Amino acid sequence: MKNGGVNFGSPMTGAGSINCVGCTWSGTTPNFTVTVPNTHWCELTWGGSGTLFALTAGDDALMNNGCFNDSGVTWTVTAMKARSDAGSNTTTVNPTFGADGTGTTLCSAPLIAGSSYAYSSSCTISNATVASGNGFRPVMSGTLTGTSIIVHIDYTTP
Repeated sequence: MKNGGVNFGSPMTGAGSINCVGCTWSGTTPNFTVTVPNTHWCELTWGGSGTLFALTAGDDALMNNGCFNDSGVTWTVTAMKARSDAGSNTTTVNPTFGADGTGTTLCSAPLIAGSSYAYSSSCTISNATVASGNGFRPVMSGTLTGTSIIVHIDYTTP
């Protein structure tokens, strides 16, 4: 199991344990239900179009709606982090989502992408619910450094 393990004892004794991050369970052995969260991720990845492939304003437009919810169910975003190839990165991202990737801001503030391919910590998610029919737009800003950015979005589904 992706998020942990399940160890059941004998149905006769009902002994056993559940170790599953984010799982919920109800009932008693041998008749109980374990609900495992459906955890997923998507990434928006783009490179620069400037001299020597440096990031320039508008490069992120390539990824508008690159991560699109067409699942028929609502996503709940649990984390968003980003990374850059630049050694001392100053590029920020502040993704929005909506029918065309614009609209609602995902994070409470722009996030500086991590440097040297290391991911940043997650931003503070201020709007976590993404309905089916909505996609993300990366919204790159700040002093652009490096040649590539990756925005990583973790989400769950019912």
